[in-house]
Amino acid sequence: MGGQDRAASADNASVGRLSFHEKGRNYSQKRSRAPIRTNSPLHRTRSGDSSNPKTPVATPISEVQLTKTFLEKEIEARSAKLLSVARRRLRGSLGSCDPNADEGSDGRLAQHKLFVVSWRLPFTVVYDEEAGTFETQHDPFGINFNDLFEGAFLVGTPMVRRKADRSIVMSLSEGVQEQLDEYLRVEQHSIPVFLPRSCDLYAERVIFPLFHYTLPSAETGLAQDDWEGYELVNRTFKDVVLRHYIRGDLVWINDYPLLLLPQLLREERPDVAMGFYLYCVFPSPEVFRILPQRKCLLRGVLSSNIIGFHSFSYVQNFLTSCIQVLGLECTTSGIEACEMAGGTHTKCLTMPRGIQVEPYHRILRCPQTMEKIERLQETFAGKRLVVAVDQLKERSGIQHKLMAYHRFLQKAPPELVAECVLVQLTSAETEALGDDELPSGESVEDQLLQQVYQMVGEVNSKFGRIGHLPVHFLCQEFSAEELASLFAKADVMIDTSLRDVIPHSAYNFLCCQVEDDCGVLILSEFSGSAPSLRAAALCVNPWDTNAFADAIQEALDMDKSDRLELYRYGYNHVHEYTLKDWATKFLEELQMAQQECENERLQIPPLLDHDKVVAAFATTSRRIIILGFGGALIPHKTQYFAKLFPKLANTLQINLGVLTDDPNTEVIVLSGLSREKLAGSLARVPCWIVAEGGVCYRKPDCDYWHSAVEQRDTAEWMEPVKEIMSYFADRTPGTSVVEMESSLCWLYQDTQGDHAAIQSKDLLIHLWAG
Repeated sequence: MGGQDRAASADNASVGRLSFHEKGRNYSQKRSRAPIRTNSPLHRTRSGDSSNPKTPVATPISEVQLTKTFLEKEIEARSAKLLSVARRRLRGSLGSCDPNADEGSDGRLAQHKLFVVSWRLPFTVVYDEEAGTFETQHDPFGINFNDLFEGAFLVGTPMVRRKADRSIVMSLSEGVQEQLDEYLRVEQHSIPVFLPRSCDLYAERVIFPLFHYTLPSAETGLAQDDWEGYELVNRTFKDVVLRHYIRGDLVWINDYPLLLLPQLLREERPDVAMGFYLYCVFPSPEVFRILPQRKCLLRGVLSSNIIGFHSFSYVQNFLTSCIQVLGLECTTSGIEACEMAGGTHTKCLTMPRGIQVEPYHRILRCPQTMEKIERLQETFAGKRLVVAVDQLKERSGIQHKLMAYHRFLQKAPPELVAECVLVQLTSAETEALGDDELPSGESVEDQLLQQVYQMVGEVNSKFGRIGHLPVHFLCQEFSAEELASLFAKADVMIDTSLRDVIPHSAYNFLCCQVEDDCGVLILSEFSGSAPSLRAAALCVNPWDTNAFADAIQEALDMDKSDRLELYRYGYNHVHEYTLKDWATKFLEELQMAQQECENERLQIPPLLDHDKVVAAFATTSRRIIILGFGGALIPHKTQYFAKLFPKLANTLQINLGVLTDDPNTEVIVLSGLSREKLAGSLARVPCWIVAEGGVCYRKPDCDYWHSAVEQRDTAEWMEPVKEIMSYFADRTPGTSVVEMESSLCWLYQDTQGDHAAIQSKDLLIHLWAG
């Protein structure tokens, strides 16, 4: 495979193409990087004149030597990566600095910063309207990036509440915005983003429900004006970040409201190092493809250097969506650099999130929690306590849980029925709505609540008695001390959401339990944390009511040794893989990706300067212009159609004619198309034509084609190869075999990407086998 084949591959950069040339029976596959046997060091032969001792001789390399060489290079590369990370830590690359700082007077960049960009800032701003002052309230269970990484800047929209009645401030005047901006920069190291009202509808009403497998109804659809608001949000965030960004800074972008932000930043600053982490579920490709803006969303996030997901299944769904929607080919580690992916290599990582364990330890030690634990022991003395804590959402699976508990009570012995109590706590999320956004009818949450009331009443009326209720259902807000006391005394904890990323109540249960009196966790297998906590819980399918009920029975009857085994694994996992550990590892991956991106960029030739090219063209006496037919003369978007009906625009043909009329200028057009199609397309342009990927060429003003290989009977290899390709074309919809004088091509650009990738690899195996 020489330079001619590489020229042909450049012409077919965006089209699935597997070609087989006569020359040496070599073949190329655009989408597969399988090694070619004849180029392997194990198959090298001696070259040169053996009679001349000065002639260099290529010595065959043994398999042991080759393996040793490979391992040495691999160890050296990994050591370099680890050393790079260690040096970054030692230098403290994320030091504190002014967000408006720029290059120093000596030309060196100022100390690098980390921007953590989220839809919401991770704290609440309390506004005293009478005094005109602000104060912040942090969630003790959330993550504070400023504490983890010194000098990190938080970028996001602030949640502002009035101090008097705790109501949400829907809009702020420009003067108050300026005061809040100054306060947050100085006191919280944060950069606020102020957005117009109701511009987040697409993220909250379309993306989030769809990602959790709630399909839009035919009546509502997917409004285009909501999408325009989503674009506005991402452009506003882009402007804020670039206002403070300098070369070398790191940008960490979070969650589904900002899927377009990586591409917007990459277009303005191609050198920016970005990481994106998706906190929620990423759905299967069949669901994701419902979105009309699916390509825009994928292209937007693919401009990141790394993309993090909570579960490996989400990574698989994302990569498969890239294959089916964008036609990209992916590896298990991510997507190679390409135009569709924003021009950068994108790593896709599985990085499960955890929780902050220290706040729960402090709460368990406080006197209020101890007092509540004692009250629970008195209230439920002699009872087996089953606890569930959920939000009032369809995806929480509250109805499935009540159905399974009802079935358990039907099957359980009477003495166990009299002992068991299910405490179902539910909190309703309250959203701030403007006067023009009040719901006109009964909401989905109200309907769900009425259904739960009915199911709870049915269970209590059937299995309850005076002084004993099998189900205690409470829909209200609870303090951290109340929840911790329930988690500590629960015999069974049920967290069986239908679709969720991290089951917070499951993690909280494992964190609050003690070894001497530990309970059992029942977890939904559809939870994003099921792969991590599978060895610490009984995993169930919430839709399988009988199996769910049997799991409750098994948890209550489990021996202490078995409960201890589950508890110890879960306790160790929760305390080892904390929120701090997750954030630190993601930042390390982003730093390594930044270094790898810089190394790759050094190997890429810089873009030609237009003015310099024009000046050199005017002052040079002899010129050679080499053009690719596909991509240069025919746009990539119309490249497939160009293969069937290759036709150049009249203006382009006139411009090419002007160049070829100059006796001191030679124009060469390269392509993998057949000589007949190229000759027809360039009939009015007297230029050099290189066809079939370099197999043949034609001089200007000449009808004779010169072959780059010796003429031979091609029937020996073309017929068997054509038979194999035709076999795969018949079994792969959308593929075709194109036969030229000295080559054969199997085109699969019109086939589903993942199927085409598998079939092309199988085809290569058959070609290798002969």
